[in-house]
Amino acid sequence: MAGFLADHVKYINGYPDGTVRPEADISRAEVSAMIFRLLSDPGKNETLPSAFLDVSDGEWYAQPIGYLENKKIVNGYGDGYFKPDAPITRAEFMSLIYGFSEPNASAAAVFSDTAGHWASEYINAAVANGWILGYPDGTFMPEGRLSRAETVTIINRMLQRAVEPGDIPDWAPSFADLPEQHWSYAQIIEASCSHGFTRKEGAGGKFEIWTGMLD
Repeated sequence: MAGFLADHVKYINGYPDGTVRPEADISRAEVSAMIFRLLSDPGKNETLPSAFLDVSDGEWYAQPIGYLENKKIVNGYGDGYFKPDAPITRAEFMSLIYGFSEPNASAAAVFSDTAGHWASEYINAAVANGWILGYPDGTFMPEGRLSRAETVTIINRMLQRAVEPGDIPDWAPSFADLPEQHWSYAQIIEASCSHGFTRKEGAGGKFEIWTGMLD
């Protein structure tokens, strides 16, 4: 499977009205587009038609879904449909990113509501990799919907992309509905701008300092 880019490229877009809608559900097509933007395969822009009955040529998501489908990164439903506009569930997202986990990454189930679930292996691997935390009550809510902010936060953890709010430069993008006080502010800004970076001293190299905007 194609790996992720080492460069910190932009992988989330805002909307024409200047918002980014952090708490909105994220669709299966939007998630596919995010993963597609981050993959390092130089041939990913080659046209790979989709066999899904509801992914038509010319749709904005046709290229990413067609590519991910052909590379067996995304799956549809048994009826031949992909449901690109449907909100992705938390379990479905864990299934999608499982292929990017470390070999044999696994852990005993830590959530009270995932034992026996079809996605338990994927969820446990994400826990082992430190990608997900679950909720304070000990649940994961696998059939719950994933928000745009939650999706970006998980992807950033996967790729070790993190910037502290105080280190975000003035030239970084901003969104009308994303105040600095929002819990996902730094996560979304990190994902919404291609940038060079160095690792910040201290904190085990967890955070980064941006060195400039990239095209």
